[in-house]
Amino acid sequence: MKKIGYKSRLYLLGITTVCFLSACGQQPQKETAVGETGTVTDTIVTDTIATDTIAATNDTTAREENYFSSYTSRQKDETYQTSGNVHLKDKKTLTMLEAADDAQITVTGKLNPIEGDISLLYQAPDGTVTTLADSSGIADNSTIFINQPLDIPAGNGEIYFTGNCADALFDIGFSLSDNVRYYYSNTDNSNTDNSTNSMPPRFEINMELTENYDDADPFIDERLFYVTKDMDTLQLNLLYQMKGEEGILEIADNKTGDVLWMSIWHGTVDTATTAAQLKNLETDKEYVIRFTGTKIEYAAITAVSDSDKIQERERPEQTVEERQNAL
Repeated sequence: MKKIGYKSRLYLLGITTVCFLSACGQQPQKETAVGETGTVTDTIVTDTIATDTIAATNDTTAREENYFSSYTSRQKDETYQTSGNVHLKDKKTLTMLEAADDAQITVTGKLNPIEGDISLLYQAPDGTVTTLADSSGIADNSTIFINQPLDIPAGNGEIYFTGNCADALFDIGFSLSDNVRYYYSNTDNSNTDNSTNSMPPRFEINMELTENYDDADPFIDERLFYVTKDMDTLQLNLLYQMKGEEGILEIADNKTGDVLWMSIWHGTVDTATTAAQLKNLETDKEYVIRFTGTKIEYAAITAVSDSDKIQERERPEQTVEERQNAL
């Protein structure tokens, strides 16, 4: 066997070292999220994601204003979940928090910095700032994972993104608490509706139906509500999923049958959201959310509102027969 000389060993060691430091042996980086006091609050692990997935999200408009695109917010199990693209000039609020008493929540999810350094921060009522995620020193197109308990003092706080001309993808959740309410705006850049809503909502109706719900085809499911004060406008935010032939969702006066709002969809709808603007609601009237499904395998509808003037009614003031006779 041929012996390897001293210089040859050094040469091979050099090749091995270069290979380890290059992409062929690169290990995931680790960073830590550090609170205002300098204590380590969580460990963040980064890993590279495909660049072609995020290349299309770069937009020079991000240099001129702060906005979200492809933004969604929803309740998922016991979490208030937000996702989308954030484009920063300097700062963009993700959610406002209102705590009736001191509480603790958990912030989970991931942040994918695309361009520039970006941070996710929490500002407490007394002005103290805690870092939830920070991309400084992390390569673009990496993923920052977040799983951090957060003490929330009583009062009003804010969770927001900050960065100088930065873009990022995010999918971030906040655990729901009896003492904490989250406020968010419909601020997708493609959405002109800038109304503010809360999570959990003050009013919520859920309808979940399967092919075994009713033998009739089409079948009908209804939920009733009323308002405690006359309202010029009421917004109901609607989230729906469906697998079937056709679904018709109506909101109507339960006595006269007058339709205030309607949407029709066909085939499979994975998850869709829309807002129903209801006009001139009166306290002495009863309203119905009615779903009519044809060849439905599965359908789920959630209607929510941040108004404290809308209530669900368990039993109708008017029976179906009385309503039909009145028409």
